[in-house]
Amino acid sequence: MKAIHVNWTAPFFEKHRLRGHGFSITKNIKADTYQLPNYQILYTILSAIRWKLHNGPIKLYTDSIGLSYYKQIGICDLYDEIDTEFLDNLQNVDPAYYWTSGKIQALQNEKEPFVFLDQDFIVRDTIPESFYKTDIGIGHWEIPRGNYYFTKKQWESEIKHVEIPENYNCNAYSPNTSFVYFGSNSAVEEYVKAHTKLINSGSNEVPEWFWLATDQGILGHVIRKHKYCTNTLTDRIFLADSDYAKPEDKMFGYSAQWYYPLDFDPGKDQLKWEHVWLAKVVFANEPEFMERECQRYYDEIWSLGGHMNLYYFNLNKYWNKDKHGY
Repeated sequence: MKAIHVNWTAPFFEKHRLRGHGFSITKNIKADTYQLPNYQILYTILSAIRWKLHNGPIKLYTDSIGLSYYKQIGICDLYDEIDTEFLDNLQNVDPAYYWTSGKIQALQNEKEPFVFLDQDFIVRDTIPESFYKTDIGIGHWEIPRGNYYFTKKQWESEIKHVEIPENYNCNAYSPNTSFVYFGSNSAVEEYVKAHTKLINSGSNEVPEWFWLATDQGILGHVIRKHKYCTNTLTDRIFLADSDYAKPEDKMFGYSAQWYYPLDFDPGKDQLKWEHVWLAKVVFANEPEFMERECQRYYDEIWSLGGHMNLYYFNLNKYWNKDKHGY
């Protein structure tokens, strides 16, 4: 199955306006020219190598700045195709408020079934063909709770440029969009159309939670509105804004990150995958943890024969002659 990565550089140049705890490290980059932290380079390499090893070709959507940077750090050859035309010509989008819009709008260029893969999503197994028998496939569902989700009353009082979509269910599961299989052209078209309508906010200020509504929330609405049959890599459901409780804490009523429905399929959890997103939130406050994770990614890339993509000088500190040889 073909996958796509998307690297839209426009949000980097608006980093002073980016919102959210996941951007702490990016916002502290002082350079005016585009660059990425080491962990982002490493998980991008690993995500692409692993996909090609187990599942098929991979295509990159980026812009001219992104392509130039990827050439500089030596990772263009990871991709079977590279498209810069679409993102070079993407206009009328605020990249600080809607920093995932580049990836969502790029989806409309693919006409055959494909997988969208965030660059921090690593699939370490072959996805079974049975997974691709539905209209849409996602990594997992989420239970919407906390600051990044909203009520109908919040939308009506805080969003001025567009009404909440008819029959939008604020309490229904939200699909995580770091991994999405699209087996239906109409699903792509309806998703992009609904997303584009929401982001046309003009000069209206929007709260931080609204970007997630235009990304995960509206995909969930599109799935339910059009009754697109949806599969998951795992039946585990992520609880947003949980207490991250350990097993011994549950006797006191604290909540954990993940829950299973009563009728879950345990066989799905044999598939190995990793989404780095939650770790990225921690990296800014725990640099030693970040360096350990970078070393882990580096070692795995090397073990898979990806040493030719590790020549960027910033990555040299992870090389060890006893471990990696010459």
